[in-house]
Amino acid sequence: NRVILFADLAIIPFVVAMCAPLMKGNVVRIIIAGLLTLGVGFYFGTNMADLFTNAALAANFQAPEGATKLISIGDGFLWPPFVFTRLVEATGIVGLVILIVAVAALFFFFSKNSKSWEQAAGAPVEE
Repeated sequence: NRVILFADLAIIPFVVAMCAPLMKGNVVRIIIAGLLTLGVGFYFGTNMADLFTNAALAANFQAPEGATKLISIGDGFLWPPFVFTRLVEATGIVGLVILIVAVAALFFFFSKNSKSWEQAAGAPVEE
C-alpha cells in the first residue's frame, strides 16, 4: 500500500456506511466490515494509482508538490473499477465486449424480475 489520504478523507464514513445494510445494523460488524473494505480498498487504490495519475496529468491537473501518484477513494478504492479496468487491460476489446454483455445481461434479468432482486438484497416482502 502506497496511498496517503488527503482530500478524500470525507468519503471514508460513507464507505463504512455502505456496510450497514449488509451487517443488519450491528455496529461492531459494520466497523469490522468497514475496516476490511478500506484495507482492501487501499490495495485496489495503490494498483489503480497509475491510471488515475495519468488521467489527471492528461487533464492538466496540478498535482500537489511532492505527490507522485494520485487516487480517489470514491472510485479507485472499489472493486468494480479495478476488475473492469484490469479485464479490459488484459484482454483488450474482447474484455470490453465481455463486460458490456455481462452488464446488459444483469440489467435484462433485473428488469424482468426486480422485486426478486430487491428481496434478495434484503428488501421487505410486499404483500
